[in-house]
Amino acid sequence: MVLRECGICQSSIYPAEATTTCPRCGLTFHAECWRENWGCAAYGCDQVNVLAPKEEPKPAETTMQQPIVDAIEPLPWSFLLLGAATLCLLISAITYGLPSAVITLAAGFRLLKKRHFHDRPLLWALILAAAGIILGIIISPMWYARDYTK
Repeated sequence: MVLRECGICQSSIYPAEATTTCPRCGLTFHAECWRENWGCAAYGCDQVNVLAPKEEPKPAETTMQQPIVDAIEPLPWSFLLLGAATLCLLISAITYGLPSAVITLAAGFRLLKKRHFHDRPLLWALILAAAGIILGIIISPMWYARDYTK
């Protein structure tokens, strides 16, 4: 003789089996099905997952989030060195290339320190500074060797 069908496993519930009835919707379940399902199986019943273990609230995270963008360099050294290399290009022509040599050292040090060999303004600063050194070596002896007595 069958009493009812289980609301979870849809199999017959015999009179000798332990049962549980949902206090809200009145469905009957095997006691074991009720425990395994953590409560009622009826859609919309507020006894669904009533036996589920309660999650403890997680403590607030104390670590700071990393910024999405990288920190902005406080001073644009690449562009400053590019401008200095441009200005020193003319001055180096009559000073044996010494100002351009200083710019070359500064730009080279900056390039090696950053390890970003794709920094175009810094590479152009190195190229202009090297041109200033070459022009200074070529033009300075001619500039100082001219004769003013003629």
